[in-house]
Parts: sequence; structure tokens; C-alpha cells
Amino acid sequence: MRRIGSGIQKAIAKLAILVMLGMALQPATSQADPAEAFHKAVSDAYGHYRESFFYLRRGNAMTAAFELEALVEKWGAVVATYAKSPPAPYAKDAKFAATLGEVNEIAKKAFDTAAENDAKTAYDMLAPVRYMLADMRKRNGVLLFRDHVEAANLAFRELFKYRRNPPNFNDPASVKALRAQLDT
Repeated sequence: MRRIGSGIQKAIAKLAILVMLGMALQPATSQADPAEAFHKAVSDAYGHYRESFFYLRRGNAMTAAFELEALVEKWGAVVATYAKSPPAPYAKDAKFAATLGEVNEIAKKAFDTAAENDAKTAYDMLAPVRYMLADMRKRNGVLLFRDHVEAANLAFRELFKYRRNPPNFNDPASVKALRAQLDT
């Protein structure tokens, strides 16, 4: 008598082999889309930016210096790879290479400053980088998840003042003023 389970097991095994074969034959993302590879490289370097920014905000310059060192290395690779040959969405941006280079210089100066144990100055140097990159994406019509996060952070920053002092929701003028503020 034939076992029912063995036929199902063979079908599942064949399906698994087909799925693995299909995955193996797909091209790598970086080969398929240079813009996606660029955004991944920027995101990888930007992770070190966020970490160093976190440590600098708390006055821990020496720990931030380790993150800044990695940022300088990874951002240097971004500049070397993309400054002269930007991916398609950025190809017509006259400021593209200059923006990448400026971020690179800021990262190097912030690293040197953090290595000298000056967290406040290094923090102040790094602060504009997120806005520079957001502006670069905006002027090229690129919208990433990071941009949504930044917009949410700005909105929450505006709402934070109401944390302990909420608006009077019974007063129509107060509600109208709050709505106007949040719509900007």
C-alpha cells in the first residue's frame, strides 16, 4: 500500500528546489539598480552618522570618534564610487558631487574634533548633514523612508511642547491654531 505522505513530501521537495533555483538565478540588487546600491551605501554610512550623533549629544566624544572613523571610511567610498558617476535620479544634479564632498569634509573635521574630546563642537559640525542629504534627495525628486522619519520627528518636536501643557480642546480658537500649526 502506498503512503499518502510520501507524495506530498516529494511535491514539497520539488517546490523547494524550484524556489531555491529561482532565487539563485535572480540578479543581485546592486547590479540591477545603481540608485538602490547608492542608497544602500549611503544608508550604511549614515548609520555611523546617527550613532556618532547620539554619542556626541551625550558628551561622549571618544566613543563617537569610533563611529566617525567608520563614517569617514564608508562615506569616502560613497564619494569615490558615485561623485563622478551619479545614479540616474541624481544624474542632472549640478550640486550632487559637491554635496557628497562637503559631507565627507564635515565627517573628517568632526572626527578630528571628537578625537580631541570636543563633543559639542563635533556635534554642531555634524548637525547640518541630515538636512544636506534631505535637500539633495528633495531637489532630485527622491523620497525615501528616511524622509518620512525626519518629517515625523519634526512634527513630534512641534507637538512636544503640549506634553505637559495640552491645548484647550473645548476652545475652537485653540483647536484651530493647533491645526494650523500642524498643517505647516
